[in-house]
Formats: sequence, structure tokens, C-alpha cells
Amino acid sequence: MAKPPRTVLHSDQSLFVLIVFLGLLLTVHFLFIIGFNLPTSPLTTPFRPMLVRYAIPYFQQRWTFFAPKPPTQTVTVVARAKAWNDATKQNVETAWVDVSGPLVEQEKNSRMAPLALVQLGLSNATLQFVNDVGELARKDTSRDFSNSVEHPIAPDIDPLDFMAMNRTAEASLTIQFPDLKIDKLQVGVAVHDLPTFEDRFKPDDPQNVVFLALKWQDAQHIAPFCCAKN
Repeated sequence: MAKPPRTVLHSDQSLFVLIVFLGLLLTVHFLFIIGFNLPTSPLTTPFRPMLVRYAIPYFQQRWTFFAPKPPTQTVTVVARAKAWNDATKQNVETAWVDVSGPLVEQEKNSRMAPLALVQLGLSNATLQFVNDVGELARKDTSRDFSNSVEHPIAPDIDPLDFMAMNRTAEASLTIQFPDLKIDKLQVGVAVHDLPTFEDRFKPDDPQNVVFLALKWQDAQHIAPFCCAKN
């Protein structure tokens, strides 16, 4: 027996249900975003972990979107390795290679790429580590970080953020040097101060860079990123 044709009333009902569903979805979305941007309070604290997991990284909002503040510095993570080269049967030490730059470039090509989370985690960890080093230098003037290449910085200043930096660096080194068996690695951070807003018409000074080298660490044999390019 043939089915009766769909009526206009049935189509209107389906469209109504779809509109209601999308409306509820958008309402929940904007409630989550508003909750994420609200100041910390007894009302928002219990829901904070859920709101953070939902908003970061794709829906994260900052007030600087409405009142832009030019950046005052750019931070680059680099790393080098001591490794065994099977081809030459020798221990080698690589040059410093850029860790953060390739991640930023790949994120620019696709904001929805999985590596966006890696780049976000590395960026947050690095900025926090640099801030902690600066805070320690201000509190303890007896510690000199100006020559960290010869006197590397111990990672115990901020061990959790350093762990994120170190693991990301090793994964990047594994991609860039696929024929080497990494034994040790060293992470470095280059902090380049940019002209202030008042001096925005002046060119950048490439010499205005502070380099922080951290102590060599044993390799943890981190797997390379699943979707990164050499």
C-alpha cells in the first residue's frame, strides 16, 4: 500500500521542531560563553571546570577583542638535542631548532586542526614559565639569569609548565630529526621585546632579545605529533 504524500502541515511541524532545537542549542551555547566570561564567584566556581572545557580553545573570549592592546613581546620556544646517529655511528648535538613557530604556522592554516590544542598548551605554559622566572628575578636579586647559556636555569622554578614545554619540544625534535635517537634535550626560550604603542612607528630591534636556556634533560621518548609536517 502506497504511503500518503507528506502534507504541508507535517513539513511545517518538522521545520518548527528544527528551529526550536537550534534555538535551544544557541541559548545553551551563549549561556556557557557568558558563564565562562563572568568573574569568579561562588555562583560560577562549581561550574568552572565544565565551562573551561567547553570554551577553550575554540570559543575563548577576551576583553582585548573589544579594547585591543598591542603585544609587548613575542616568545619563541627552541630546543636542541644530543642524540645517536645510526647512519654515522656517532653521537651528535643538533643546532637550536624552532619548536613553537611551526605549530603557530600550522594553526594559522587551520584553526580547527588538532595541533591547535598543542600550540595553545605550549603558549600558555611558556608564558607562565617566563613570568615565573621574571617574578623570581625581581624577588631574588642575587640570582642572575642573564647568562643562562653557560649557567642553565633549573626547571624546578615551574615544573609543571616546564614539563609541557619539554614534552612538546621532544615531540618536535623527533619529527625534525627522524633518523636520530634522542638521548638528551635542552629547551630554550627567546623573549623579544617589541616597541611600545607610543613607539609603534619605530622598527623592531632584533638585538632586543633575552634568551633563557634551561638545563639538559633526559629524553622521555615522546611520540611525534600525529599530523605535523617536518
